[in-house]
Amino acid sequence: AGLEENYCRNPYNEPYGPWCNVDETLHGVGYGYCEVPSCSPVPTASPTASAIPTSSSKPTITPTLMSCMQADNETCGCERVSGIDYRGDKSTTSSGLSCQRWDEQTPHEHDYIPIDHSSANLDENYCRNPNPTAVDLPWCYTTDQNLRWEPCDISPCDPCKCMPDCGQPNMETCACPSVLQANACCGADESSCKCRYLKEACGKSLENGSTEHCREAEHECCNENTAQNDVEHCLCDMYEEICFENLSSKICRAAAEKCCTAKDLNDLYCLCDSHSYVDSFLSDVSEMRKHNCTAATQVSNRFSKPDEEKKNLKALYDATGGEYWFVNTGWSDDANYCHWYGLKCNGNGVLIEIDLRGNNLTGVLFKYLPFPELTKLDLANNTLSGEVKTNYFLPLRKLRHVDISQNRFHGHADMLFSPTTLHANFSNNNFKSAGFKRFNSASKTLRVVDLSNNFIDLDTSEFFRNIPPNLEELILSNNLIRGELPNPFTSENLKVFAISSNSINGTLPEFSSRRLQKLYLSNQNEVKGGGLTGPIPADLTKLADLSVLDLAGNKLTGGIPASIGNLAQLQELDLSSNLLSESIPTTLGRLYMIETIDLSTNRFTGSIPSEFGSFEQASAILLSSNSNITDPAPLDLCFLPGFDLINDTRLCPTERNALNDFYYSTKGDEWTEATHWLDPYQSFCDWHGVTCKVINKQNSTIKLDLHNNGLSGKLGKEIANLTFLEFLDLSDNDIKGEIPPEIGYLTNLEYLRLCYNDFIGNGFERFRHLLSLKLIQVHGNRLTGNITIPDTNSFSHAESSFVSDCGNPSDFDESLVCEDCTMCCNAQGDCFPAEENIIQKVRFKDYMSFSGVFLAVIVFASGVLAMIVYCHDKHRNRHLPRSAIRQPEFKDRDKKYALDKIGDDSVYQFFLGTRLSGWAMVLLTLAAQFWLLFVFVKGAEVNWTTDKTDLVYTWKCSRDEAKCKDTSDLDELGWLAFAILMVANVAKDAIDGTKLVMLSGKLRHSPKSRASFFVGGMIMTSVSTFSFYVSAIYNAAIATSNTDIITNSVVIIFICDIDELLYDILVAINEDWVESMSLRQKDGDEDNSLEALSQHESNQNLDTPNQSQVVQNNLEGEVQSLKEALRTLQETVHRQNADLKRLLTMTPGVDQLSFI
Repeated sequence: AGLEENYCRNPYNEPYGPWCNVDETLHGVGYGYCEVPSCSPVPTASPTASAIPTSSSKPTITPTLMSCMQADNETCGCERVSGIDYRGDKSTTSSGLSCQRWDEQTPHEHDYIPIDHSSANLDENYCRNPNPTAVDLPWCYTTDQNLRWEPCDISPCDPCKCMPDCGQPNMETCACPSVLQANACCGADESSCKCRYLKEACGKSLENGSTEHCREAEHECCNENTAQNDVEHCLCDMYEEICFENLSSKICRAAAEKCCTAKDLNDLYCLCDSHSYVDSFLSDVSEMRKHNCTAATQVSNRFSKPDEEKKNLKALYDATGGEYWFVNTGWSDDANYCHWYGLKCNGNGVLIEIDLRGNNLTGVLFKYLPFPELTKLDLANNTLSGEVKTNYFLPLRKLRHVDISQNRFHGHADMLFSPTTLHANFSNNNFKSAGFKRFNSASKTLRVVDLSNNFIDLDTSEFFRNIPPNLEELILSNNLIRGELPNPFTSENLKVFAISSNSINGTLPEFSSRRLQKLYLSNQNEVKGGGLTGPIPADLTKLADLSVLDLAGNKLTGGIPASIGNLAQLQELDLSSNLLSESIPTTLGRLYMIETIDLSTNRFTGSIPSEFGSFEQASAILLSSNSNITDPAPLDLCFLPGFDLINDTRLCPTERNALNDFYYSTKGDEWTEATHWLDPYQSFCDWHGVTCKVINKQNSTIKLDLHNNGLSGKLGKEIANLTFLEFLDLSDNDIKGEIPPEIGYLTNLEYLRLCYNDFIGNGFERFRHLLSLKLIQVHGNRLTGNITIPDTNSFSHAESSFVSDCGNPSDFDESLVCEDCTMCCNAQGDCFPAEENIIQKVRFKDYMSFSGVFLAVIVFASGVLAMIVYCHDKHRNRHLPRSAIRQPEFKDRDKKYALDKIGDDSVYQFFLGTRLSGWAMVLLTLAAQFWLLFVFVKGAEVNWTTDKTDLVYTWKCSRDEAKCKDTSDLDELGWLAFAILMVANVAKDAIDGTKLVMLSGKLRHSPKSRASFFVGGMIMTSVSTFSFYVSAIYNAAIATSNTDIITNSVVIIFICDIDELLYDILVAINEDWVESMSLRQKDGDEDNSLEALSQHESNQNLDTPNQSQVVQNNLEGEVQSLKEALRTLQETVHRQNADLKRLLTMTPGVDQLSFI
């Protein structure tokens, strides 16, 4: 080695030439390289010195002329291919026999017809080898019939000039066969093809101590398509690959020379790592390893001193704009740097962590970071720029975590650092290339690499060449990486592999790592020519720990393997934006831990598996843009919030969803019948009780009939989603809660039956929107408040059209108010029509108000009648003097006539007297009669707000049909009996009263007498006609049978006889007083009076001859008639009293005493 004096020497054949030891305190390292000019620019083949041209500056590659010539196959044959390539004209065998022509069959028949073996070039009778598997040199058939064939004496070619078949390895030690393959097997522009052959040629040359064909390999492998600043990394990778393919100390030493070019501390560690790796295979580099590793350690120890660390930290501060950092506490002081912001030291005061994340660092990193004990370096989220040289981090021998993400670094990113590095994050920068050096110690320790969001533009064959074997996470998303993934993808420990949004093509490889948990290969189709193709391999199920499978944005075809459903740990499955077809396998329903399934933008057919509806934990199930999927989607799936087609009415009909909610809210599992309900694929139109109609090209529910079907629970607002519903019958169930006001949105509803449930509340506000209703029945519930519907409704079911619990008695203090109801029912389930009666139709509020008018009309009519008679009588007697009109005998006769009409057994006769006490008794009797009659009027009132009426609810609105029925037995015969009974009992009084009113208009009476006649007649007429009216309305309100109407009528008739009963009571008490009050006289007096009257009339006839005959005849007839009438009246009264008692006895349910 010539180690003399202090001369520059190179005892270890290092690639940088001679060197010597120097003063470490002055130069930072203990050695330095000498500038010794090269003796010759032409590489030599010395086995003791490197012949590989190195480039400490920007490398320039210039190919040399290839000197390899292929053998002449007309003079020799390549032994390795059994002389099959021989094309000479030798036609004699090794023993001198002439060869038989190949196109002849004599003297020997054979199968080697030239036309069938054109590639063997069977010309003439030349020696050839058409079957190299049987014979290992050229031969021919002989012309000697005793010797079929014999080899020819053809000299073998030089092996170095024989080219192996394309794709076959060069088994020779020389390089030319590989060079020949590069020329013959590759096209002019197929650099990658030539690179493969020429790397083999370079390796052969280096092994032979030459670099003869390495320039050609460098040119093809690292050509002009490689970025200028990446050439040195490309060359390093090329020579490193040649080293590991051949494992030769010469080749591997050349690789180290190409990869370690810094000529400083970093370079020492590079050479140390390189030689250490090769030393594990080849022992002849041990001395070099020891030298470089020892020198690197010595220099590193110097930099671990506190003063050196502080000096280097200051240099870092200055280089990255420290004065503009967001926080730079302590960095400008001379205090212990362990207290500076972002730094952390160990117990010995040695720096172990630098964390300046997001602190506004700018500028570029200096040449190296000499902090040998540093374990963590975090410079993420700043604006640092420049290149990150591979050897920058080599001195950091204990670095475990490095994060320089979210900066502006560019160039090449080498992901291997110190022997202990575990985590490297270079994401979100501007790196254009990246790679791994196998000889670096970190190749075995590195676990996590993140290079996402850069501009890495490499072929997959380059990038994945030296993937660290223990790598667990490799994140390469959003780059420009192209080509096919290695197949098989051999990275046994990989857990996370992300290479989304690149330009990967080809088929999915077989992943050998059984630990793989997350696989991101999406969006390879964004760049022209990119995109994974072919089917999804079924063997993905070998990845039992897989939790994320993202293959979206590719060109995958075929179907989804059913075995995917066996990935029990899968949480995210994204196969969107591919060309997948066929049906979705039901086995995906086994993915119980799934959170997201994205199968959108494909070509799937068939039905969506019903199992998808069981993904309760799924946050997203995406199936959009699969137009061939059969509708509908599984019912349960349409209720998962994460289902992207939940609003697609073709797959998830809104009404089906509403019916599903309705089913659960009304406890559908307890229904009496629920045929087809909740069937995942059955059309909801086939569900029990549902009737549909096609509206706007979609099935729409128009009828929902589930009466008497065991419904319970509550009726939810989802019912409003049945937009076109016309018929809703949920009667006779056990639905509770309030009637949802959203029913008011069903504007097409015509038929609504919610009766006989357990609804409560008063939510009827929106019922006013139901403009189409023809029937609504809500009775048999517990509703309160006020229920109204629009006035525009045209009911079509008569009394049954609008039924509610607006009757009394009610279960509540205040019954339901329903002014528009056609039928009101009470708490007992009895009903009564709420239609207007005749009185109300003529604008009267009730019977009570009409009664006053009725009596006023009678009084007015009586007055009018009296006035008419008065005017008529006055006109007829206008020529007679007053004395002729008011004769005493006529007055007495009229009083007797009045007494006859009123009845001499009625207190009403007291009106004909002059005693005030008699008049008071009459008024008292009259008040009692009218008070009793008005009690019946009030009892006949139809008042829905109170139960203080005698109204009998005779109607029933049954559970099983909408039509209400009248259960009353009262018919026309009953009303006929009523009419006969009432006319028979009150008609006479009405007629007699009318006659008295007419009598009051006679001029022959004094005003006082006429007043008595008028009042008496008016009272008789009023009481009799009002009794008829009261009996009619009362029977209409409470009579339920023909017997009832007769009984009620008799009761009211009895009120008409109170005046007579009171008279009998008064007679029994004081007959004399009664006689003094009345006009009744003894019979003898009556006869004398009549005779006197007759005599007086006879005398008058004599005085007035013109009237004598008429007066005489009238008097005689009247006297006789009066006598007969008195007797008949007495008999009639006694007979009627007897009939009345007998009738009361025969009438069931009438207590005679209480009646009286």
